Amino acid sequence: MGEILSAIPQAVAVDPAGNVFIADNNNNRIRLLTPAGASCAYSVSAKSLELPASRGSLNLSIQAGPSCSWAVYNLPAWLTSGETAIGTGSSSFEIAVAADAGAARTATFSAAGIDVTVTQAGSIPSISAGGIVNAASFAGSPLAPGSIVSAYGDFLGIPLMSATGSTLPDQLGGVSLAFGSGVAAPLFAVSSGQINFQLPWELANQSASALSVTVNGQTGAAPEVSLAAFSPGIFAMNGQGNGQGAVLDTSYRLVDQSNPALAGVGAIQIYCTGLGAVTNRPATGSPALGQPLSQTVATPAVTIGGAPATVLFSGLAPGAVGEYQVNALVPSGSAKGSAVPVTIQIGGVTSNTITIAVQ
Repeated sequence: MGEILSAIPQAVAVDPAGNVFIADNNNNRIRLLTPAGASCAYSVSAKSLELPASRGSLNLSIQAGPSCSWAVYNLPAWLTSGETAIGTGSSSFEIAVAADAGAARTATFSAAGIDVTVTQAGSIPSISAGGIVNAASFAGSPLAPGSIVSAYGDFLGIPLMSATGSTLPDQLGGVSLAFGSGVAAPLFAVSSGQINFQLPWELANQSASALSVTVNGQTGAAPEVSLAAFSPGIFAMNGQGNGQGAVLDTSYRLVDQSNPALAGVGAIQIYCTGLGAVTNRPATGSPALGQPLSQTVATPAVTIGGAPATVLFSGLAPGAVGEYQVNALVPSGSAKGSAVPVTIQIGGVTSNTITIAVQ
């Protein structure tokens, strides 16, 4: 039997090339109508748009030949086009944006077959999923109390601001952090997308705690942070946890290609965080004293160029908050070169790998 033509199409769609698709329910077919003529090229005025949290609108222009058809589709519920979503030739239209009463949100819709991404700021601050990390290694949870930590997220466009003075504040630029037990986190620096802070010593012996962020009186959801006794991380000069390490010689000069350490005789100072409990522990947010020194309760193992190094000192760096210092003798059996790997292991946890120069 031949097909029975449907007089009542169930749905119609147009793609960016002007092809018309008709759902023929009677015959279980998709009918395709292809336009005749030259092929069409399309462009849009912007492929990425950023919007404030408040209600508003955005304008989008589509450039196309006069006989070229296009469509706009896949708009999220918080974006509304007051004009037709199908057109021909170049055109501009307005899209209404609903106010965002929650965390920042992102959506991608199609305009003339081109993906357009829209990001709208939230009216409450939010910490990104997996966005709480060791500030030296950038490894995520678990994290050790007393260490330096970075939180990434949407903090409502606050400007960059750093703490002044030796003792860290609990509030900076309208920003504060608090753990579920009500313990405030001292702040090193805040910005629109990153907050650096010290994980309070008071969280020792806990396995997890929720962390909430407040910006100018608005408090966001509180993700849970896993905690552990140790989370070693060595600082790198590039601020990314790899490559040339923040490692000095005994004259406080960087140990790099122009100033290599001497295997078997050279001592180095490795700056890191997350080495756990210390003696003479300072108050949360306060710098470590030079006398008496705050030494780690557990002694770390240091490997330089594949060989174990003798640890001369391990503890908090005097005058710093949450920063540890490990002094070690470069072993005679160390590999040589301009980028010799260095790691620290403590409590069965190994740090990120950085490099120094050894000869």
